[in-house]
Formats: sequence, structure tokens, C-alpha cells
Amino acid sequence: MQQKRIFQKVALILLFGVLSMVYVVLAWHTKTILVGDDRIFHIERLEEAYQDINKGHFISMISTYSFGKVGQAINTYYPWGNLLFYVPIRMLLKNPITAYYSYLVLEQFLGLVLAYIFGHRLMKRKDAAIVFAILLRFSVYIMFNDFGRADIGESWAFVFVPLVFLGMYNILKEVYVKGAICLVLGLTAEMYCHLLTTVFTIGLLLVVYLLTFIHQQEKKKVLVTIISSSGMFLLATLAITVPIIRQLGVRTVIPNTQFFTEKEISFNTLVSLSFSNTLGQGLPNVGLAILLIALGGVIGLKNSNFWETYAYILGVVLLLCSTLLFPWYLFKNTPIAHIQFMWRLLPFATFFLSLYGASKICTVYTWEKDSFKLIILNLSLV
Repeated sequence: MQQKRIFQKVALILLFGVLSMVYVVLAWHTKTILVGDDRIFHIERLEEAYQDINKGHFISMISTYSFGKVGQAINTYYPWGNLLFYVPIRMLLKNPITAYYSYLVLEQFLGLVLAYIFGHRLMKRKDAAIVFAILLRFSVYIMFNDFGRADIGESWAFVFVPLVFLGMYNILKEVYVKGAICLVLGLTAEMYCHLLTTVFTIGLLLVVYLLTFIHQQEKKKVLVTIISSSGMFLLATLAITVPIIRQLGVRTVIPNTQFFTEKEISFNTLVSLSFSNTLGQGLPNVGLAILLIALGGVIGLKNSNFWETYAYILGVVLLLCSTLLFPWYLFKNTPIAHIQFMWRLLPFATFFLSLYGASKICTVYTWEKDSFKLIILNLSLV
């Protein structure tokens, strides 16, 4: 029995490894780093980190190797944690293109593993957990972030979102220590990669907490654990927050709020792009699979449990709120406008809809005891 479990774990790791290579193989085959909205910005940040550490220094707040050597304080406001994954790869492989795509392979592999762990803990089924990981990590928006936008910081931050919700789930299930550890580690890792993704995640954690408040048996213990976890998170992220606080009095170019009124997308556009599985610059969408779950998932709500129901509702609400169906123009003169693109909500919509879809798919089709069918299912999802 023990040997069988070890074999299954090794097979799962190999599957995720192969899928991670599949994820980048077409782009890697071009032997170029494909054009993306933020490609130059993030490549220069990656190389800056490599040069700094290779010369015996830690990552500086001031960029002196890249960005035309003009000393921009890029890393004061843009977290640098994800750059640390790139540096040893770059040192080992030397070739910057090979290092870049290997970096994406590592990102996708970690994303698949963490998504699987959360899915397995929540759904108690290996097949559903694998389907969830595939639906999430091979969704069009995740690929859009990696290739269409080349927004490496946001991409890496979302890798840790399942770990955050695993922590919240454990706390709500009264597994306090493990839950607090996962919650703090996940949010801290997010914060060291991308600030806005962390803010969105915290907001959704608050929503989940409020939705489950009535059903919590140990309300006081849950609240105390969340508050103590928040304190540990604040301490763990001082390396990011202190430099920002110190720069508050310095005149800084803030994000262009004009994008908030010009670059949002209509619901019709989102549906059209998703139906065609469009992947390209400036074309955010969720892809056909997630869209079909959103449109057809209402059929399965009648036979859904508590978390399935709320996963579907949250997914659909976030999907709608990522478009102009929500009157975002009312907030054009508020700090919310600095978010720039409200379609940043799409990966979270994808997260919740992938959970719901995986559960329903594996309720209709029982794959767990048929490994061959399970492999075929996963390959078909890719």
C-alpha cells in the first residue's frame, strides 16, 4: 500500500512536470521571448536582479544595471520576491532565453502543485483536484498573463493564491495552526510578488469569512486566528511595506488613472474573446472552458453543497464585475482608479469557477479509480 502511494505521488509529480513543459514548449521553440505588454519592463527587472546578486549584492531598490542605468527606484514599489526564483536559474543556465522559459516552467509547476493540494484538501478527491489544477493553470487568463501581458509579478503572485485559501479553509475547519501557517505563507509570498493581487486576495478572504460566519462553530477562535495571522503577515512583509512608507513624502509618478475609463472591457467583448479562446496582447478573457462553466453551471446548482454554491456565485459575480456591466465609471475620481484594469478580477473568477467545474465534472464522471481515463481527461483539458 505504501509503495502504491509513493508511486502515485511520483506519477503525479511527473505529470505536472510534463504539463509544465508543454505549457511553454511552443513559445520556447521560437528561441525568442515573445512580445508582451510588460515584457521589456520585467525582463529588465529579472536581469537587474541577476546582475546584482551575481556581483555579490542583494537586489537594490535602485536599478543601476538595467532601465538605461538611470537609477529608477523600481523595486521600491514593485516587489522583488519572484525575481529570487529567476536568479539561480539564470546563473546555472547562462542563456537568458533558456533561463526565462525555465523560470516559467517552475512557475507553472508550483502553480499546479499548490492548486492540486488545495483542491484535494477541499474536495477530498484526487481526480477532482487534478482537474481543478489543470482548469486553473491552463486557463486562458493565466496564459494571457504569462504570454500576452508578460506580467511576471502578477503571474507569480497568483501561484500562491490556492495556498492562501487552503489556509483560510483550514482555519474555518478549526485546524488553526496549519491554517495560520498556510495563510501567512501564501499571503506573504503573494505580497513579495505583486501588491494588487494581494489586495484582491485579502478582499476575497474577507468575503469568504463573512459568507461563512453564520456556519462557524468557534467564531471567537476563528477570528483570533485570523487576527494573529494578519499580525504575522504584517511583520513578514515589512521588507516591502517599510520602503513604501518611507517614500510616501517623495513625489512619485502614480499609475495612469486614464486607463480605468479607457481600457475596461464590455461583457460582450469578454464573451466573444472567451468563445474563441483568444490569446494576445490587450485581449483579457477567461477562455471557452471557464465561460461554459459560468454559463452552464447554473444547471448543477440544485445539487450543490455549501462551498460549491458559493464558489459558483463568487466566480460569476467576479466575472461580471470584471466588465463594464458594473458601473466602474462612478469610481474614476477615487483611489480605486489606480487599479487601472478591473479585468484583474478575471483570474479570481477563473479560480472559483475552476473549483466548481472540477467538482461537477468529477461528480458526473468518476475517474479516480481509472488512472488511464484520468490521464486522457487531463490531456484533453490541456
